[in-house]
Amino acid sequence: MINKRPSNSSRTISPLLIATCASIVSTLTTAQIPTLPQMPIPADIAQAINNVMTVSYGSDYDKLRGCTLYHKQEVFDNKGSDYIFKDSYCIAPIKYQVEEVNGETRLYLLASGYVYDGKSGNAYPGIGGLFELYKIGIGNAWVMSSSDPFIYTGGSGRSQLYDFDLSQVGDDKYAWTGKHCGGKGGQSGCLWTMYASIDSKVKPVAEIDLDYHNEIARKSIYHEGEGHVSHELYKPMTGGFYPLTVTIENTSVNYRNGKEIAPRTKDIRTYEYRPSKQQFELVK
Repeated sequence: MINKRPSNSSRTISPLLIATCASIVSTLTTAQIPTLPQMPIPADIAQAINNVMTVSYGSDYDKLRGCTLYHKQEVFDNKGSDYIFKDSYCIAPIKYQVEEVNGETRLYLLASGYVYDGKSGNAYPGIGGLFELYKIGIGNAWVMSSSDPFIYTGGSGRSQLYDFDLSQVGDDKYAWTGKHCGGKGGQSGCLWTMYASIDSKVKPVAEIDLDYHNEIARKSIYHEGEGHVSHELYKPMTGGFYPLTVTIENTSVNYRNGKEIAPRTKDIRTYEYRPSKQQFELVK
Protein backbone atom coordinates (compact mmCIF):
# COMPACT_ATOMS: atom_id res chain seq x y z
CA MET A 1 0.00 0.00 0.00
CA ILE A 2 1.37 3.40 -0.97
CA ASN A 3 0.30 6.36 1.14
CA LYS A 4 0.46 9.66 -0.64
CA ARG A 5 0.35 13.17 0.66
CA PRO A 6 -3.17 14.58 0.21
CA SER A 7 -3.28 16.92 -2.73
CA ASN A 8 -4.90 20.32 -2.92
CA SER A 9 -7.33 19.02 -5.54
CA SER A 10 -10.35 20.82 -4.16
CA ARG A 11 -11.60 23.00 -6.95
CA THR A 12 -14.32 24.80 -5.07
CA ILE A 13 -15.99 24.98 -1.71
CA SER A 14 -18.92 27.35 -1.45
CA PRO A 15 -20.98 27.99 1.67
CA LEU A 16 -24.62 28.41 0.63
CA LEU A 17 -26.85 30.66 2.64
CA ILE A 18 -30.14 29.79 4.35
CA ALA A 19 -31.53 33.22 3.64
CA THR A 20 -33.56 35.12 6.20
CA CYS A 21 -33.86 38.24 4.13
CA ALA A 22 -34.94 38.26 0.49
CA SER A 23 -32.58 41.13 -0.33
CA ILE A 24 -29.47 38.96 0.11
CA VAL A 25 -30.70 36.04 -1.97
CA SER A 26 -29.50 35.57 -5.52
CA THR A 27 -31.44 32.86 -7.34
CA LEU A 28 -30.01 31.17 -10.42
CA THR A 29 -32.19 31.04 -13.49
CA THR A 30 -31.51 27.30 -13.84
CA ALA A 31 -32.38 26.41 -10.25
CA GLN A 32 -33.85 28.06 -7.20
CA ILE A 33 -30.84 27.77 -4.92
CA PRO A 34 -30.03 30.56 -2.46
CA THR A 35 -26.40 31.57 -2.79
CA LEU A 36 -24.09 34.43 -1.94
CA PRO A 37 -24.06 36.83 -4.92
CA GLN A 38 -20.24 36.94 -5.11
CA MET A 39 -20.00 33.13 -5.36
CA PRO A 40 -21.89 31.98 -8.49
CA ILE A 41 -22.47 28.24 -8.87
CA PRO A 42 -21.67 26.51 -12.20
CA ALA A 43 -24.92 25.76 -14.02
CA ASP A 44 -24.50 21.97 -14.04
CA ILE A 45 -23.78 21.86 -10.30
CA ALA A 46 -26.69 24.19 -9.56
CA GLN A 47 -29.01 21.91 -11.52
CA ALA A 48 -27.64 18.82 -9.75
CA ILE A 49 -28.18 20.41 -6.33
CA ASN A 50 -31.68 21.49 -7.30
CA ASN A 51 -32.49 17.93 -8.41
CA VAL A 52 -31.17 16.49 -5.14
CA MET A 53 -33.31 18.87 -3.09
CA THR A 54 -36.44 18.19 -5.14
CA VAL A 55 -36.08 14.40 -5.09
CA SER A 56 -35.18 14.29 -1.39
CA TYR A 57 -37.49 16.93 0.09
CA GLY A 58 -40.07 17.86 -2.53
CA SER A 59 -40.72 20.91 -4.69
CA ASP A 60 -42.35 23.25 -2.17
CA TYR A 61 -39.71 25.99 -2.44
CA ASP A 62 -40.13 29.09 -0.29
CA LYS A 63 -38.42 32.09 -1.92
CA LEU A 64 -38.79 34.28 1.17
CA ARG A 65 -37.08 31.79 3.48
CA GLY A 66 -34.71 30.59 0.75
CA CYS A 67 -35.34 26.90 1.42
CA THR A 68 -37.37 23.85 0.51
CA LEU A 69 -40.32 23.22 2.83
CA TYR A 70 -40.27 19.52 3.68
CA HIS A 71 -43.50 18.20 5.16
CA LYS A 72 -42.91 15.07 7.19
CA GLN A 73 -45.85 12.85 8.10
CA GLU A 74 -45.87 9.66 10.15
CA VAL A 75 -48.81 7.43 11.01
CA PHE A 76 -48.92 5.61 14.35
CA ASP A 77 -51.40 3.09 15.70
CA ASN A 78 -53.26 4.56 18.67
CA LYS A 79 -55.48 1.88 20.22
CA GLY A 80 -56.79 0.70 16.89
CA SER A 81 -57.00 4.06 15.18
CA ASP A 82 -54.40 6.01 13.23
CA TYR A 83 -52.60 8.92 14.82
CA ILE A 84 -50.99 11.23 12.26
CA PHE A 85 -47.87 13.10 13.37
CA LYS A 86 -46.78 16.02 11.20
CA ASP A 87 -43.65 18.18 11.11
CA SER A 88 -42.53 20.85 8.67
CA TYR A 89 -38.88 21.71 8.05
CA CYS A 90 -37.11 24.47 6.14
CA ILE A 91 -34.12 22.80 4.44
CA ALA A 92 -31.49 24.31 2.13
CA PRO A 93 -28.14 23.34 0.59
CA ILE A 94 -25.40 24.77 2.79
CA LYS A 95 -22.04 23.51 1.47
CA TYR A 96 -20.76 21.70 -1.56
CA GLN A 97 -17.33 20.60 -2.69
CA VAL A 98 -16.01 19.06 -5.93
CA GLU A 99 -13.13 16.56 -5.80
CA GLU A 100 -11.34 14.19 -8.19
CA VAL A 101 -11.53 10.65 -6.75
CA ASN A 102 -10.15 7.60 -8.57
CA GLY A 103 -10.42 9.36 -11.91
CA GLU A 104 -14.01 10.49 -11.29
CA THR A 105 -15.31 13.98 -10.61
CA ARG A 106 -17.45 13.85 -7.49
CA LEU A 107 -19.78 16.35 -5.91
CA TYR A 108 -20.27 16.34 -2.14
CA LEU A 109 -23.32 18.20 -0.82
CA LEU A 110 -24.52 19.10 2.68
CA ALA A 111 -28.06 20.28 3.35
CA SER A 112 -29.33 21.51 6.70
CA GLY A 113 -32.56 22.84 8.11
CA TYR A 114 -34.81 23.69 11.00
CA VAL A 115 -38.39 23.19 12.16
CA TYR A 116 -40.52 26.15 11.12
CA ASP A 117 -43.96 25.10 12.39
CA GLY A 118 -43.43 26.20 15.99
CA LYS A 119 -42.02 22.98 17.47
CA SER A 120 -38.72 24.18 18.83
CA GLY A 121 -38.28 22.51 22.23
CA ASN A 122 -34.73 22.00 23.46
CA ALA A 123 -34.82 18.25 22.74
CA TYR A 124 -36.45 18.63 19.33
CA PRO A 125 -33.94 17.80 16.54
CA GLY A 126 -33.48 19.34 13.14
CA ILE A 127 -32.99 17.54 9.83
CA GLY A 128 -29.92 17.55 7.62
CA GLY A 129 -28.76 15.54 4.63
CA LEU A 130 -25.47 14.41 3.05
CA PHE A 131 -25.09 13.43 -0.60
CA GLU A 132 -22.39 12.21 -2.98
CA LEU A 133 -22.74 12.41 -6.76
CA TYR A 134 -20.44 11.64 -9.68
CA LYS A 135 -20.25 13.10 -13.18
CA ILE A 136 -20.83 10.93 -16.24
CA GLY A 137 -20.30 11.44 -19.96
CA ILE A 138 -19.53 14.71 -21.66
CA GLY A 139 -22.87 16.37 -20.94
CA ASN A 140 -22.00 17.38 -17.39
CA ALA A 141 -24.68 15.05 -16.00
CA TRP A 142 -24.51 14.17 -12.30
CA VAL A 143 -25.67 10.85 -10.83
CA MET A 144 -26.29 10.11 -7.15
CA SER A 145 -23.92 7.49 -5.76
CA SER A 146 -24.81 7.62 -2.04
CA SER A 147 -26.91 9.67 0.35
CA ASP A 148 -28.73 10.03 3.64
CA PRO A 149 -31.33 12.83 3.38
CA PHE A 150 -32.67 12.40 6.92
CA ILE A 151 -30.02 12.83 9.61
CA TYR A 152 -31.65 14.01 12.82
CA THR A 153 -29.33 16.06 15.06
CA GLY A 154 -29.31 19.14 17.22
CA GLY A 155 -31.87 20.72 19.49
CA SER A 156 -34.44 23.50 19.49
CA GLY A 157 -35.46 22.32 16.04
CA ARG A 158 -32.11 23.09 14.33
CA SER A 159 -29.71 20.64 12.71
CA GLN A 160 -26.07 20.55 13.82
CA LEU A 161 -24.89 19.35 10.41
CA TYR A 162 -24.58 23.03 9.51
CA ASP A 163 -21.10 23.12 11.06
CA PHE A 164 -19.76 19.88 9.53
CA ASP A 165 -16.93 20.05 7.00
CA LEU A 166 -15.64 17.77 4.28
CA SER A 167 -12.27 16.15 5.08
CA GLN A 168 -9.91 13.86 3.21
CA VAL A 169 -10.06 10.67 5.28
CA GLY A 170 -8.17 8.33 2.93
CA ASP A 171 -5.96 8.53 -0.15
CA ASP A 172 -9.09 8.54 -2.33
CA LYS A 173 -11.88 9.02 0.18
CA TYR A 174 -13.69 12.04 1.59
CA ALA A 175 -16.14 12.25 4.46
CA TRP A 176 -18.08 14.82 6.47
CA THR A 177 -16.84 15.34 10.02
CA GLY A 178 -18.07 17.41 12.95
CA LYS A 179 -19.69 17.32 16.37
CA HIS A 180 -23.14 16.60 17.74
CA CYS A 181 -23.43 18.31 21.13
CA GLY A 182 -26.02 18.52 23.89
CA GLY A 183 -26.58 18.39 27.60
CA LYS A 184 -28.68 19.28 30.62
CA GLY A 185 -28.51 19.42 34.40
CA GLY A 186 -24.92 20.60 34.67
CA GLN A 187 -23.65 18.01 32.19
CA SER A 188 -22.84 18.40 28.54
CA GLY A 189 -20.90 16.55 25.91
CA CYS A 190 -20.06 16.26 22.24
CA LEU A 191 -19.90 13.26 19.96
CA TRP A 192 -17.40 13.63 17.10
CA THR A 193 -18.89 11.91 14.06
CA MET A 194 -17.63 10.96 10.61
CA TYR A 195 -20.18 10.33 7.84
CA ALA A 196 -18.79 8.46 4.84
CA SER A 197 -20.08 6.71 1.73
CA ILE A 198 -20.33 2.95 2.35
CA ASP A 199 -22.22 0.53 0.06
CA SER A 200 -24.15 3.33 -1.71
CA LYS A 201 -25.26 4.89 1.58
CA VAL A 202 -23.88 7.69 3.72
CA LYS A 203 -23.29 6.22 7.17
CA PRO A 204 -21.77 7.29 10.52
CA VAL A 205 -18.54 5.26 10.52
CA ALA A 206 -16.98 6.93 13.57
CA GLU A 207 -18.69 8.17 16.73
CA ILE A 208 -16.20 9.26 19.40
CA ASP A 209 -16.95 10.97 22.73
CA LEU A 210 -14.86 14.11 22.66
CA ASP A 211 -15.70 17.19 24.75
CA TYR A 212 -17.48 16.97 28.09
CA HIS A 213 -18.34 19.12 31.09
CA ASN A 214 -19.68 17.72 34.35
CA GLU A 215 -20.44 20.11 37.19
CA ILE A 216 -21.03 18.85 40.75
CA ALA A 217 -22.59 21.86 42.44
CA ARG A 218 -22.70 20.42 45.95
CA LYS A 219 -18.92 19.97 45.88
CA SER A 220 -18.21 23.23 44.00
CA ILE A 221 -16.15 21.45 41.38
CA TYR A 222 -16.39 20.60 37.75
CA HIS A 223 -14.65 18.17 35.45
CA GLU A 224 -14.15 18.91 31.80
CA GLY A 225 -12.34 17.58 28.79
CA GLU A 226 -11.47 19.26 25.52
CA GLY A 227 -10.64 16.97 22.66
CA HIS A 228 -9.21 17.01 19.16
CA VAL A 229 -9.31 14.41 16.36
CA SER A 230 -6.60 14.21 13.70
CA HIS A 231 -6.37 12.03 10.59
CA GLU A 232 -3.05 10.18 10.48
CA LEU A 233 -2.29 10.90 6.83
CA TYR A 234 1.04 9.07 6.66
CA LYS A 235 0.14 5.86 8.46
CA PRO A 236 -1.14 2.68 6.72
CA MET A 237 -4.85 2.76 5.95
CA THR A 238 -7.45 0.17 6.90
CA GLY A 239 -10.39 -0.23 4.56
CA GLY A 240 -9.44 2.95 2.73
CA PHE A 241 -9.41 5.14 5.85
CA TYR A 242 -6.53 6.80 7.67
CA PRO A 243 -6.30 5.95 11.40
CA LEU A 244 -7.60 8.57 13.84
CA THR A 245 -5.70 9.99 16.79
CA VAL A 246 -7.89 11.42 19.55
CA THR A 247 -6.33 13.72 22.15
CA ILE A 248 -8.38 14.80 25.18
CA GLU A 249 -7.08 17.14 27.90
CA ASN A 250 -8.87 16.56 31.21
CA THR A 251 -9.19 19.16 33.96
CA SER A 252 -10.74 19.26 37.45
CA VAL A 253 -11.40 22.69 38.94
CA ASN A 254 -12.57 24.02 42.32
CA TYR A 255 -14.53 27.00 41.07
CA ARG A 256 -15.23 28.36 44.55
CA ASN A 257 -11.55 28.96 45.20
CA GLY A 258 -10.70 29.53 41.56
CA LYS A 259 -8.01 26.90 41.36
CA GLU A 260 -7.45 23.46 39.95
CA ILE A 261 -7.73 20.69 42.55
CA ALA A 262 -6.14 17.99 40.43
CA PRO A 263 -3.37 18.01 37.83
CA ARG A 264 -4.40 18.08 34.21
CA THR A 265 -4.13 14.80 32.38
CA LYS A 266 -4.01 14.02 28.68
CA ASP A 267 -5.56 10.95 27.05
CA ILE A 268 -4.30 9.93 23.62
CA ARG A 269 -6.17 7.21 21.79
CA THR A 270 -5.93 5.61 18.35
CA TYR A 271 -8.91 4.40 16.34
CA GLU A 272 -8.74 2.27 13.20
CA TYR A 273 -11.45 1.38 10.71
CA ARG A 274 -12.80 -2.18 10.76
CA PRO A 275 -14.24 -3.07 7.31
CA SER A 276 -16.18 -6.06 8.68
CA LYS A 277 -18.08 -3.79 11.07
CA GLN A 278 -17.97 -0.65 8.92
CA GLN A 279 -16.90 1.27 12.02
CA PHE A 280 -13.82 2.76 13.62
CA GLU A 281 -12.74 0.99 16.80
CA LEU A 282 -10.33 1.86 19.61
CA VAL A 283 -7.05 -0.02 19.19
CA LYS A 284 -4.89 1.65 21.86
